[in-house]
Formats: sequence, structure tokens, C-alpha cells
Amino acid sequence: MKEPFVSIILVNFNGLKYTIPCIESLKRMEYSQYEIIVVDNGSKDGSLEALRKRHDIILTEAGSNVGFAKANNIGAAQSNKKAEYIVLLNNDTMVTPSWLRTLIAPFKNDKTLGAVMAKIHNKYEKNEYRFEGYGTMTALGYFSYAGLRNEKITDKDLPELFYASGCTLAYPKKLVSKPFDDDYFIYAEDTYCSWLLRLQGYHIKLVPKSIVYHEGSAVVKDFRQMSAFFTYLGERNRIMNMMIFYSWWSQIRLLPLGLIAAALNNLYDPKNFFNRLRAYGWILAHPLVIGKKRRYVQRFRKISDRQIFKYMSYKLFEEEHVSSGLFKKMLQALNSFAYGYCKLMGIKTKEMYSFKW
Repeated sequence: MKEPFVSIILVNFNGLKYTIPCIESLKRMEYSQYEIIVVDNGSKDGSLEALRKRHDIILTEAGSNVGFAKANNIGAAQSNKKAEYIVLLNNDTMVTPSWLRTLIAPFKNDKTLGAVMAKIHNKYEKNEYRFEGYGTMTALGYFSYAGLRNEKITDKDLPELFYASGCTLAYPKKLVSKPFDDDYFIYAEDTYCSWLLRLQGYHIKLVPKSIVYHEGSAVVKDFRQMSAFFTYLGERNRIMNMMIFYSWWSQIRLLPLGLIAAALNNLYDPKNFFNRLRAYGWILAHPLVIGKKRRYVQRFRKISDRQIFKYMSYKLFEEEHVSSGLFKKMLQALNSFAYGYCKLMGIKTKEMYSFKW
């Protein structure tokens, strides 16, 4: 049977030491019907010159750093007309030979599947599955381990996720006009894409047989000087997702927990208070922008938030992310309160279901 054509999109920003090895790993795949589209975000490290010399990729030059979200949208717009699937892949990854073939295989027999992601391993500890927390979040949009961490997953499983990580995300081209919202720049843009598909009733799954090796923290270190900007974007985009995707009733019910979480977050991490304050200010100053995004998103709604909450966690934050003993005890107590509050308010999250996803 003929292989479906796939457009693979990489975003490069001063990533010479990552992007070229990633492309080389793609060239070793057990798959022939694909194209590699590289969008360069105004690199100054020599990677752009190196990419211009290659004839095995389609290079698009954004000219400046337009962000991860918009760059992927630019790449998706360049996709070949015959492409059936689009795959977004971080440039700091290395793929296995069977990665693409196994990643898109589930789409063939499941028309309710909106997106999938590969299993992401640490590049330097190849047997260590360090990214098992990917795939779910709290109802407030924070990172959560309520997903696959404590579940035994075999290669035959296709576990349900709330969202597919933008590190290695595949979707049918016909379902998504563009994967992300340009304004997000980076952070929570993959949540946006998956949430939009979920609102339409589509499922998001992990394909354990499909494996990539991810650089992980090394890339974050390269941008440490921009951490203030990233904190601002992460908080702004998290809140924006809640405001445009949830029903008004869900937002009202979650507001008390959101205020508690914000106070706790700023109390525990005061050095980033003004970065978060900037995010709150942006939200308050742009009601028309948020309203426009909300109207666009809600046009796609086919399911209720009740069907969304079951892929999320009730927790404010994960306790293990807190190093202080006092704060950990406080968080444990507040998470217990959040559990009771969610049950009382009819917010039934993943932990309240007895079956495995």
C-alpha cells in the first residue's frame, strides 16, 4: 500500500548543533514519502548559511525571531498539497528509523483521532523515559503528573492524553488550518492545538512504539537569559487558554482555585512576581483580543467541559516540584482542599475515575 505523504516541520533559531543532526536522523528513516520544511527564525550562528547549502530540505526564512508558534504556522502553510499529515518536530531531537511510520499508523484505522505524539526519551540516557509527565495538566493549566507516569504502558497501547507535546506532534492536515495561534510565540501553544481538536470531539493519543530522543534541558540553558520573558509568556498563555476554551460556568467554578494558585505561586517564587504581574496586566488590557479568540474557538465546540476535565488533574501544583518542607505541607493541604472543592462543584478530573486511559 502506498505510504501517505507527510510534511515534517522544524523550527531553527541559532540551532546549528541541533538542527543538522536532526535532519540527518530524518534521512535515515524507514519511510520515503515525506518532505522536510525548515523555518529559520533569523539565526545568527551560521546555521542559516549551512541550511541554504542543503538540497534535501525546503528552507523558509522568517527573517527574525517570530516565535515557535508562528514559525510552525509558516511551515504548515508551505506544506505540499499532496501531504495528508503534518508533523511538528523539535529541532533538538533525533528520531529512530521507524519513528514516522509508527507515529502516523494509528490514523489509518481511527477517524476520531485528532493528534498523536511519539514517546520522548532523554537523548543522553536513551533507556530513560524522562518525559512521562507530558500529556496532561491541571484544570488550571499547570504541569501535572496525572497522565502516564504511574501507568504501565506497552508498545501495543495507545494511551489517551489531554494534549500532544509540540516536541513531536502529528495531525491530519485536513483537520487543522494552522496548528497554533501566532500570538502565543512559545509555551502552551501545543495545549491550544490539542484543546481545539478535543473541543471538536477528537482524541489525542501517545504512540509508544514511535520514539524520539530529546535534548531537553540543554536547549533551555541556551535561553536562560530570556527566562523572564518565558515566565511572562507561560503565565499569559496559560490564562489565555483557560479564558478562550472553558465555558463561562467552568471559569466561574475554577476562579477561587485560580486565585489560590496564583497567590501560592508568587509566594513560593517571588523573584518572578513582576513577570507574572506583567502577564496579568496583558490579560486585563486585552479583553477584545481575548474575546475575538474565544469566539473563534467556541465555534468548534461539540463536547462539554465535563468531557475535557476527565483528562486533567484537580491539583493546584504537583507537590514534588516544591523543595521547601513548609511549602510542601501547605501545598498538600491545599491540594486536598482542591480535591474536595472540585468534587463539590462537579469538576470530575482524571483522579476521580477508576479506569485506566
